[in-house]
Amino acid sequence: MKNTFRLLSPFVLILFACIIFFAGCIKAGGKCEMALNVRDAAISFTFKDNATGKYLYPRSNAIYNIDSLKIFDESNNNYTIFKGLSSTHDNPEIYWNISIAGIYNQQTDANAFNGEVCKKFIIKYTYNEIDTIRACFKAKETKCGSQFEYLNVVYKGVLIGSVTNTIGIVLIINK
Repeated sequence: MKNTFRLLSPFVLILFACIIFFAGCIKAGGKCEMALNVRDAAISFTFKDNATGKYLYPRSNAIYNIDSLKIFDESNNNYTIFKGLSSTHDNPEIYWNISIAGIYNQQTDANAFNGEVCKKFIIKYTYNEIDTIRACFKAKETKCGSQFEYLNVVYKGVLIGSVTNTIGIVLIINK
């Protein structure tokens, strides 16, 4: 009996430690709340012409070539652009939406958990035509991950998007 107890003791301790460790991620019903992580953060863009309201990147007859679009940060790091086709109920025209992921960088943005971090993103439409946006965010830990306490995006001095308690934002840039 004593030997059985000695064999079970480490198992019971490990089991108890696991229960305590994972208790923070368990909700009623035994499921973890949405496991968001700022490392997966993304910005999604739709580009429109400010004067005409037309999409800059429709599927056909585009004002700009979607393959020429590039997005960089202040350190000239190139972001991979993910493209997807979209349309809306009020305008059935099919256009390109683009997204960039990795807007939170674990090596450079860890201070976002202690205060606000701001980053400038350079949007290059053609080799000589560029725009910039500024994204400011503060991150926070959650029971099962992390998320932005807030994420604000400014274009040409105007706030064009603001979200809280999430890891991404969808924007319309009226160029």
